[in-house]
Formats: sequence, structure tokens, C-alpha cells
Amino acid sequence: MSEPLSSNPPAHEWLEMLLSYLWERRGTDLHLTAGSPPLVRVDGELHAVPDQPVLKPADTEVLAAELLDENDRKTFEAQGDVDFAFGF
Repeated sequence: MSEPLSSNPPAHEWLEMLLSYLWERRGTDLHLTAGSPPLVRVDGELHAVPDQPVLKPADTEVLAAELLDENDRKTFEAQGDVDFAFGF
């Protein structure tokens, strides 16, 4: 795996690598939370993605800006979190 968003690769490439990791392990969810490394849910249990540091608030803001539509962005800003899905 690579460094988080503060360095290369761009956010969308880093996210694609995380989703590939999730897919290869037949996981169901990717959790990205400031203060935690990326987590994947496999067989109902959360596991940290190897070789990934704890996400900084700025990292999650970059991801939110890149991934969320306007409605989800408003929910995120109002509540501090948002659940969403997209096809990969």
C-alpha cells in the first residue's frame, strides 16, 4: 500500500488501491475515519489495512470533497459523518 493523501498518489488512486485491497479479501465495507488507519470489514470484523498510517482530518476532508455529492457533503458537514456507497 502507499502513503495517505498528503503525498502521491492522488486521492482517487489511493482510494482505488484501498478498494482493491477490500475486493481481494472479499470485504464488504471500507471505513475512513480521522484518527484511525483505513479499516476494512471482512466476515463481519474490522481490520486495519496493513502499512497505512492513521488518517489525519485533512485526509478525510480531501476524500469527502472528491467523493461526496452536494447533499452528502452537507450531511457530512452537519453531522460529522456520512454513509454512502458507489460501484467499483
